Amino acid sequence: MSKSRQRDSVKKDRRSAVFLCVGALLLAGGLAGCVDSQNHPLLATLGAFVPGSGSDVSKVAAKVSYASIKFSAGHRSGLLILAEQSSGLTFWQSSQAETVVLRQGYLQSTSGLDSNLEMTQITGLTDNAGQASPFAQDLASPVEYKVLRSWRGRDDRLHSGAAEATLSCAGRTRPVKLPLATLPLKKCVQSMSWNSGKHTKSIYWIDPKDNRIWAGDVVAWPGGPEYAWQVARPWW
Repeated sequence: MSKSRQRDSVKKDRRSAVFLCVGALLLAGGLAGCVDSQNHPLLATLGAFVPGSGSDVSKVAAKVSYASIKFSAGHRSGLLILAEQSSGLTFWQSSQAETVVLRQGYLQSTSGLDSNLEMTQITGLTDNAGQASPFAQDLASPVEYKVLRSWRGRDDRLHSGAAEATLSCAGRTRPVKLPLATLPLKKCVQSMSWNSGKHTKSIYWIDPKDNRIWAGDVVAWPGGPEYAWQVARPWW
């Protein structure tokens, strides 16, 4: 078995049984019951990534007591339920092992999507390479660091790149509408200059009290798709 298949197999074992309910909730618009994702024709992909059902997940999120996020990848969008968390990592996974991994709310990797972020490593902040978060720093002034990423496009070819990154946050908050609340959050812009000469920008919305990320709108690599997420029910 290839390393990629072994990794997918491990991730698939992490999924929570609650994922089997999400697609049915969005389709039925209620909590009438769960269905078997193996037999449901519209649960072949991410539980909530059903065409036409993912634009407004507020009602579903309000009925589900588990930690959840609204996640969008390109034109697909829906509610994801937390499958597992460990050492600052949170795993958001479907019944088909499509996976989104966040590290303290910062996009770490994806798997099973049309294009995937394989790995993220941040250096230049602490001696603990790969474990640091720019949001753990004092954000009163811009923070500079380095990001190393690898990804696979639609052609399934592995690419990698390094970037000089700067994170700059606004001094004031503004109200941001989330699936279950409207909160006063600070806007942070991550500007990345890649070794290829290209540039990308990503936006994060954080709580000024603890710098926790409540929403993100990210281009993870040059020419890559847009990934966006908003916290519905927090996991912390």
